[in-house]
Amino acid sequence: MLLEAIILYCLKQIDRERTINSIYHLLLGKPSIQTIQDAHLYGLERFYALYKTLDKRSFAEQVKQLNENSYIEHVSHEHFVVTVKGKTMLEKFDLAKYYWNGMKFHQIDSAFFERLLLFIQVWTNAKNHNFRYIPIVENPKTLHWAKRLFHREPKNYDVRLKQLYEELVRIFDKLPPIYPEMFIRQITTAEKIGLTFEQLANALKKPVSDIRLLHMNYVHFMLEELSAYPKQYPLLSSFVQGLNDATNETTLTNSANITLSYIKRGFPLAEIAKRRKLKLNTIYDHIVEIALHDDNFPIEPFVSREKQDEIFKAAEKLKTRKLKLIKEAVGEDIDYFQIRLALTKRHRSNGEKR
Repeated sequence: MLLEAIILYCLKQIDRERTINSIYHLLLGKPSIQTIQDAHLYGLERFYALYKTLDKRSFAEQVKQLNENSYIEHVSHEHFVVTVKGKTMLEKFDLAKYYWNGMKFHQIDSAFFERLLLFIQVWTNAKNHNFRYIPIVENPKTLHWAKRLFHREPKNYDVRLKQLYEELVRIFDKLPPIYPEMFIRQITTAEKIGLTFEQLANALKKPVSDIRLLHMNYVHFMLEELSAYPKQYPLLSSFVQGLNDATNETTLTNSANITLSYIKRGFPLAEIAKRRKLKLNTIYDHIVEIALHDDNFPIEPFVSREKQDEIFKAAEKLKTRKLKLIKEAVGEDIDYFQIRLALTKRHRSNGEKR
């Protein structure tokens, strides 16, 4: 099962540095600076927000099964490690062949697919002169988008549907057969109602979790294609327009923005914490968040270049991004905040991928 393989991979990457719940927060897409930074530090960006509907009980059941099957081993409170058996099982899943890119697309993937489904439903019904049906999408923003597009477009439904068909064929020709099959079964037209994830899982004899992850895989592939070759897919590319603007990833949380305003005015961090009635560690989190989002944010006032070099050398020597191991290898005058900040800045500046 794909979900099991992903959990194993994430556990192998964090290697006792984080609890099992950190993986749940990662897959869910928890918008905390800790979860986002973990995704960057441990090379797990592609899995961020990959399973937004995953409930805690189902996740716990997956972990329990992995433990009972000896794929993972419980070592301390909420900490697990991947066993030799688990690593062998993980090798059977070539996760590198999947196109997931949650950190890049998590804010637009669902909205894009809703637009695609609704477009097909609206235009196929219009072609059949049927204007009385229940939209398969309930999202008001998506419905408003479809309504505006429908009234703006010329009423040449055949032309638009033919264009969409040709673009979909072009894009799905680059994927294995299971993906166009899934898509065809999911769409609702004037003649048929699309399958739910549960129905699709039953039809394809796969776990629902696999179906959801495979679905996200081809959606992310489509978004990557549209991003790279928009002129080859003019109609599909139009479904993305406005989504990136509405969900700008570079937007800081309001609290981090306030901290940034104090920093720009020259206030020391301890003074910022006092004025804002926040813990100093919270201010540290804000600075890491700012560094994650802004390549031009200078971190030298918080961690000197000499300390940065010491941190980088320790990380390279140990071949790790694990904060605890790096902390043990550097001088006592370097704290965890400075290690987090230095690694974050280097990752952003160099575009490091592991």
